[in-house]
Amino acid sequence: MNELGATAEPRAGRQASPRAVADYLVALRPILADAVESRRVFIRQLGLLIEEARHGGRALVAQSAGRIGREHGPVFQQLRTRIERLRAPAGCEDCQRAVSLWLDKQTEALQVMDRVGLSGDPGRLREAQQLLGEARVHAHRFNDEYARLAAELRRRVQLAQRDRERRRPLRGMLRGAPAPSE
Repeated sequence: MNELGATAEPRAGRQASPRAVADYLVALRPILADAVESRRVFIRQLGLLIEEARHGGRALVAQSAGRIGREHGPVFQQLRTRIERLRAPAGCEDCQRAVSLWLDKQTEALQVMDRVGLSGDPGRLREAQQLLGEARVHAHRFNDEYARLAAELRRRVQLAQRDRERRRPLRGMLRGAPAPSE
């Protein structure tokens, strides 16, 4: 996700199994893909609306803003519900929190746009833009945290593989097989 991210330092405390972390990260991917695509469409429409606001009538802009808010708001609410259904394993809570906050800011921006449609005041579109700017902070935190989790997962898998490789000669020796020559 291009706009979603947290810290690069490993978390102290309990850590879920590599399998649980991998399953969580894999489960996030389709939700993120849907969220990024929905946001892309929404942002494109918002950009066109802002351009229209420079040249068009206030009533038409307000009406279009309301339509965009009503059309896309439920999509982001559903995405948020899908995220809530995921149970973040130990150590993945910051990732879950960042993506949830990112989706919340998208939803808030769309609610503002819906209110623009109801009030007829396109000047409030700046408030939606401000919320989207705040969303970028959560996007960066998510991206950082996702990258940290993926790197930690790779490290843990590599350590487990090395550990298994070290044990192989011992297993053969215990069964009476000759040890490999070095």
